[in-house]
Amino acid sequence: MRRVARAPGNIRQEVYLQNDRVIARALASAIDYRCGHLIIAQTWLPWLEETGVLGGRSFDVMMSRYPLGEIHRMLDAAAAEMPQSMTIRDFRAPAELVDAETRLLERARRIITPHHGIAELFGERAMRLSWHRRPPIQPSGGKRIAFLGPTIGRQRPDIVRKLCTNLQEPLIVFGDLLEQPWWEGIAIERRAYGPRWLDQVGSILHPAVITNEPRRLLEALAAHVKVYATKSCGLAAEDYLPIDEFKAA
Repeated sequence: MRRVARAPGNIRQEVYLQNDRVIARALASAIDYRCGHLIIAQTWLPWLEETGVLGGRSFDVMMSRYPLGEIHRMLDAAAAEMPQSMTIRDFRAPAELVDAETRLLERARRIITPHHGIAELFGERAMRLSWHRRPPIQPSGGKRIAFLGPTIGRQRPDIVRKLCTNLQEPLIVFGDLLEQPWWEGIAIERRAYGPRWLDQVGSILHPAVITNEPRRLLEALAAHVKVYATKSCGLAAEDYLPIDEFKAA
């Protein structure tokens, strides 16, 4: 993962899948023959089936991201709205892997996840855990608006740009500017994550297509910062405001 951290998205994802397979095959050899039920991390699910260890066993799945088929659907819908994005089409998983995961998720006894959006896909089979939350901290008292980057297509900077054309102060932008043209003509302030990353921030705009682990959003909530996001952010409905309700002061 360190070797490919700065590689293009398609190369990174292919390497991650290859290494998931290696780990899954190693784990399969350690499963006791007497075990009749497994709890499986989502990333290893299709590769464990490949080894044959799911035969005759029931299993639950710990979901850490949306199903691949749903990810493709959401990314393709966003790509149709922003054809100028250079990154939103950079990777799609092989069709056979998507099909295998879809079939195995249908077979799973339970789906275990803290992600509200993912849990909703599976109805009564979903066992929803709680996100780990930080204790409330002193509010920053700020009124600045921030965007959680990096600036790439799946984070939907196009939506943020439309919402922030009339800001009185520069938009605070976190993360790398991997698609720089989005901010042309709009004042921004680059900021890095750190112990005081929420200083002066009153609201966060997060219209991302997919958020697997909303750690930064949970930190913001602990600091009494308003979060404007999409349904796929992973939080409970009472923890965020819909992104289209944001109005620039």
